[in-house]
Amino acid sequence: MPIGTGGAGPRVPRLVGMPESRGRGARVGVTIAAAVLAVVAAAFSPAAIPLVVAVGVVVVTLVWWPTGRRRLTWAAAVPAVVSLAATGGHLAFGWPGLPPWGMVETVALCLLVGMIARWSSGRAAAVVAVAAGIAAATTLLRAVPATGSTELDGVQLLYAVAFWGLGPIASAAVGLHLRHQHERREREITGARREQRLDLARDLHDYVAHDVSAMIAQAQAAQLVAGEGSRVVDALRSIEQSGLAAMASMDRTIGVLGETTSAAGPVTGAAPVRPTPGLGDLRELVERFASTSGSRAGDVRLDVDPAVEAGGRIPREVGGTVHRIVVEALTNVRRHAPGASSVEVRVRRVGSALEVSVVNGAGGPPADPGRRGGLGLPGLTERVVALSGTLRAGPHDDGWRVLARMPLTDGLGAGRS
Repeated sequence: MPIGTGGAGPRVPRLVGMPESRGRGARVGVTIAAAVLAVVAAAFSPAAIPLVVAVGVVVVTLVWWPTGRRRLTWAAAVPAVVSLAATGGHLAFGWPGLPPWGMVETVALCLLVGMIARWSSGRAAAVVAVAAGIAAATTLLRAVPATGSTELDGVQLLYAVAFWGLGPIASAAVGLHLRHQHERREREITGARREQRLDLARDLHDYVAHDVSAMIAQAQAAQLVAGEGSRVVDALRSIEQSGLAAMASMDRTIGVLGETTSAAGPVTGAAPVRPTPGLGDLRELVERFASTSGSRAGDVRLDVDPAVEAGGRIPREVGGTVHRIVVEALTNVRRHAPGASSVEVRVRRVGSALEVSVVNGAGGPPADPGRRGGLGLPGLTERVVALSGTLRAGPHDDGWRVLARMPLTDGLGAGRS
């Protein structure tokens, strides 16, 4: 079961699973078929022209998705104009009325209204959506005889059209709701990525503060050994002052980023260093997950490359990020695949990079089938990319896998996790 990638919103099905050249050929074929059908319908039954045009535009737009989405507004204008013209011609000049399957035209126009509300923007999109909605609402008038007596008077027709207009209104409401959900989701992902940047900045502050504090302590100890009057003491004092100034600058920077603040404003001076989990904490993390999850303890495994455990120089930034990735992946296994048959956490060196993967096997139904993907992995992707790495999540065999790879470069930091 998926462990949450935080998808980017609803998607429209399109031709997949084939080479691009074959996919393009299939799209061209469908487009030609739709055009031929429209011509045949026009020759065989003029009353079916609006219906065929509306359905054809919907089909062609979906087939050419997402390219068709960029042309959706102008594509939808065609069936709207054709439908309005057919309705006006029927009332004014006695053109053919609504065919037996005329309801399909109304549904297609309502679908176009919803698609415009969901995907398009701008004044032109609003005008086309209103036109398509009016066209969908007034198709009913083509069911009224153009000449002769009718049991419906003008007021009754007005009420009928108003009722028929509920369709495009509901379609537009659904489209706008989906649009709002998507935009809110994008804002949440952006916020999660920003939070990951702040977390990375805080971690870098802690890593550097740890090393600079050690440098300051060594400079202070060396001053006691050197004694007063030595030229070395002046250099050591300069090193100490520079270290303290660097610590204060880092604290002010974190304060500007909105983290290290107090009631009196940004905190300056040497900030206390908080412990940051790393590779050394993975075993305890996995054991705790195994003891509290629904999976059997033997089915939760941790496989760490001996070269990593033996003490290769792993930058602390990379080790801390690996720990965060494993925490997020195991949390999502617990949320989305509580009945997973197995969970495997693997950390290994691949050339000059460190690779971490969390794979869960097939399980029962998700804890909440309607739950949206979380924001953890999209946010962590920002952190991994900042370390020049990559993070991917997707189906793997019968389960799901999160895979991240980050380069091990000396410039990222020093010391073991």
